[in-house]
Amino acid sequence: MRRAAVVLVVLGGCRTVFGLEEPTRTIDAAIDAEADAAADAETPSCMARWLAGTPDFGTPVLFEEASSASIEANPFADDLGVIWSSDRAGGGGGQDIWFITRSSPTGMWTLPALFPNLSSPVTDTSPTITADALTVVLQSDRMGGLGLGDVWISTRASIAATFPTPTQALLANVNTAGDQRDPAISADGLELFFSPGINGVSSTTRMSVADEFPTPTVIAELTTNTNERDPRPARDPRLLLFTANRSGGPGGADLYYSTRAARGQPFQTPQLVPNINSAAQDADPGLTPDGCTLYFTST
Repeated sequence: MRRAAVVLVVLGGCRTVFGLEEPTRTIDAAIDAEADAAADAETPSCMARWLAGTPDFGTPVLFEEASSASIEANPFADDLGVIWSSDRAGGGGGQDIWFITRSSPTGMWTLPALFPNLSSPVTDTSPTITADALTVVLQSDRMGGLGLGDVWISTRASIAATFPTPTQALLANVNTAGDQRDPAISADGLELFFSPGINGVSSTTRMSVADEFPTPTVIAELTTNTNERDPRPARDPRLLLFTANRSGGPGGADLYYSTRAARGQPFQTPQLVPNINSAAQDADPGLTPDGCTLYFTST
């Protein structure tokens, strides 16, 4: 099993991330407010730069709050929390779902804790949560599934409630006797991505969150038999990140992204995420909702 650390990196040119000024810019305390507002208006948003094919990241740094000597994988984050899978001590067995939070974008992170009700005595990994924070999807080998790694889902009534134990409700057309790896649900809960078996990217889209997910289809333009995995949709459904072992990258596993005109339209030719990939194994991309900070694992 790989031992991976969680890493984060900030998209260059974006004004603030998590309430901290971007490291490439020094701010004078006496800066003119009107001039600063004008600079903001002229700077494209992080998501706009992704969609234009011009993301430009700085140097990745170790995210110590979620890293250890254990397996750390599949980080999913917003401004106030990070959820990921780890086999660190204190879990139920195999990999479990852990989280940290902070009270404000500039606050201190809490110590890692098990996410209530999501873990089992076997491997549980790849958690993603909808934008309303009411539905979580993950991969699990737990009893009651159809095969190897299956997709499981949990929905709560409000953000004040605890997520119930995951089930396979609304997933009858998704899970098989094979392996459904690295599931990720879209921000609106309508689209589900995953890696079928050992290679490729598949997706399925439903009309409402009360509907069953239809039978998935392979996204042919993203699947090239180079171990594509870890598909992660951005908050904007036109952007998707994933991991692959394609030729042309600097390492065995590298991070890629692809864009499309709209949901239901084909994805464009994938591109390497610039300035991120290394000779190591870089995987498990997790992008914050504004598109400005990328979490991933590296080993």
